[in-house]
Amino acid sequence: MASDKGTMFNPGFGFKEQEGATPLAYATNRRSERPRSDKRTIYILALAISFMLSLYMTFDTTLSRPRALAKGPIDWTPCEEDETILCGFLEVPTDYDDTSVGITTLAMTKIPAKVPATNYGGPGGSGRSASFNHGKNIFHKYAPSYDLISWDPRGIGRTVPNMNCYGSARAYAIAMAGSVNAETFDVPPDPFSEAGTRHLVTQQREAQGMFQVQANICGETMGANVLKYFGTTTLIRDMERINTILEGEDAKINLFSGSYGTIVAAYLVNMLPNKIGRVLTWGVANPPLWANGHYETYSLLAELLGDAEVTYDWFLQDCHKATSEHCALSQPGDTSYEDIKKRVDDFLVDLYHSPLVVTHSVRPGLLKSGMVRAELHLTLQIPEDWPALAVALAETMRGNGTTLRNRRARAIPEYPNTSIGAGE
Repeated sequence: MASDKGTMFNPGFGFKEQEGATPLAYATNRRSERPRSDKRTIYILALAISFMLSLYMTFDTTLSRPRALAKGPIDWTPCEEDETILCGFLEVPTDYDDTSVGITTLAMTKIPAKVPATNYGGPGGSGRSASFNHGKNIFHKYAPSYDLISWDPRGIGRTVPNMNCYGSARAYAIAMAGSVNAETFDVPPDPFSEAGTRHLVTQQREAQGMFQVQANICGETMGANVLKYFGTTTLIRDMERINTILEGEDAKINLFSGSYGTIVAAYLVNMLPNKIGRVLTWGVANPPLWANGHYETYSLLAELLGDAEVTYDWFLQDCHKATSEHCALSQPGDTSYEDIKKRVDDFLVDLYHSPLVVTHSVRPGLLKSGMVRAELHLTLQIPEDWPALAVALAETMRGNGTTLRNRRARAIPEYPNTSIGAGE
């Protein structure tokens, strides 16, 4: 990053915060609107690998009536969640080819370059939430001399209009309760047997049926005139508009991105080749497969799971090396990680046949083997969370599934939520 000023976008995915995955950011070569030293600017947008946006928002879901777009920079004010981060809104055309359609209001955040570098932790979709959950970590590690700016993509968080298919988080949770979509697939001990394959196919058909129900409801409550403006191509147009407003018409876009953010990077480079500054991507996804295949097809999911078993073995090997003093799954008599693996595998088989009753949970119920497998797969992406996963799994293997079920099953909300994130 040779220039001494600018803005950077940073997309990513795969971290634990399901209400919003990892961030997306872009960079330009002009000073931001506030006076400062030779600091630069980063824009981050949280995007999940899941294509599902928020489905139960309570904001207005109709297109706003046409009116003149606001001119000038964003009116940044301290965020209520964290006053060291600035919040604001930017009005953009709902349809860049027909501005008479109306406006969309993007909810945005900015971490100023002067903010002390602190790690406040942390796919979904709210870039605003990701700024609070991941932004400072990215700021500290990758771009302390940039302002870090994020926004909620269309249909998500506080950006208006947004998805409101079910009316509330509670209504959505009740609609999905008990379905395979809410409880995850239950994987039989021998998935390749005739009975095992039949069980998986039955669950897949149920999931597809529930997705169709969801699509029908969204079509009725939202309408095509709203839904057609949600997508990656419009996201790129919004990114370009943000960059122009904050950095100038001729400013280049610099992008730091991961996972689904690499899809965004591919779209950006192809749609706006003359606007590209620097692009850095990690955890690269397959753009043609993403663009041309349905999300739930075998080919895409198989690619996403390509190294899952290798990573699982890595997790167990690290646990064995850490010994029982530091890893709850390890035992003093273990001679290799295979000993841990056999105990876990045997437990999953037993759990498949006899789900564990969990009474004291945010949502009491049965803990099934599929839920444990899902939590394993999710947390394999977060090495810093491996010790906590080991503790939760060890407790479950001893008969107490409260912690692990709490990691998978959320309480039915009594209040409106923001968005559905990856893994929910």
